[in-house]
Amino acid sequence: MLALALIAQDVLGLPGLTTSKKYTSFRQPSGRTHHQQNQTTPAQYASILFRKEVHAFLRDNPRRTFVVQWIPGHSKINGNKRANRLANEGLNLRPTAFFNRTSTWAKCRATQRASKTWAKIWADSPHSKTVRKHIPRPLSLKLHPIFNNPGLPCSVSSCLVHVMTGHGWFGEYKDRMPFIKGSHKCPCGEQVQSVPHLLFLCPLSKDSRKNLTDVAPDLNPLTLFGSTKGLEAVAKFIFHSGIGLYK
Repeated sequence: MLALALIAQDVLGLPGLTTSKKYTSFRQPSGRTHHQQNQTTPAQYASILFRKEVHAFLRDNPRRTFVVQWIPGHSKINGNKRANRLANEGLNLRPTAFFNRTSTWAKCRATQRASKTWAKIWADSPHSKTVRKHIPRPLSLKLHPIFNNPGLPCSVSSCLVHVMTGHGWFGEYKDRMPFIKGSHKCPCGEQVQSVPHLLFLCPLSKDSRKNLTDVAPDLNPLTLFGSTKGLEAVAKFIFHSGIGLYK
C-alpha cells in the first residue's frame, strides 16, 4: 500500500501526465488492489495518501482513469530479478521519513521505550530469594504461555502467581502480615508454612509431588520456574495438592 501511495504522489505530479487520460500501475500481489475502503481506520495513512493523490488526478478531468492492475506471475516480466533484489534490500532500510509519525508507530516506539526502561529498573532493583528463584528471567511484554492455557482454572493460575511471588494464603505470608487472620503453621506440624516447604518437603503433598519430579527430578526451582513445562508441572501440583487454594 505504501508503494502505491508513493507512486501516486511522485508520478501523478509529473507535468507530462496533465494531458494523459489513463494511468496504469502494475503490482503484485493482489491483496491491496481489492480492499480499498473509504472510511478512516487505524494504520491507514498510506491508503489515505493514495486516495488523496488519485482523487485529485481524476477530479481535474472526468475522462481520466487510474488503474491498479495485479500481475498474477513474474514469468517473462522484464526487470523482475532486479525488482526482487531491490525489494529484499529495502527490508533493511529505515522507514520512509513521512511514514514514521503515525499513531501506530508512536505507540510501538512508546512500548519499546517503556519496556527498555522497565527492564533496567528490574535489573537494578534488589530481589528477594523467592523472586530470584521463582522469576529467574526478566519480565516480558507478552503473557506467558502458561497463562494462555484455556484448560487451566483461574483459581490455579492465580495461585501460581502467588507461589511465584510469595504473596498468597501461606503461613509464611500470614506470619509477615499480622493483620491477616489465620495460623502460620502448616497442618503437617511444621512451625512456619513456607512455599518451599509446601512444594518440596510437606508430607501432606507427597502424592502430588510426582508432578514436579517428572519434570525436575532434583526439584530444582530454576528448572521448575524457568520453563513452560516446569510451570505446567507446578500448576498441576497446585491443582492436585490444593496448596494456596484455601484460606
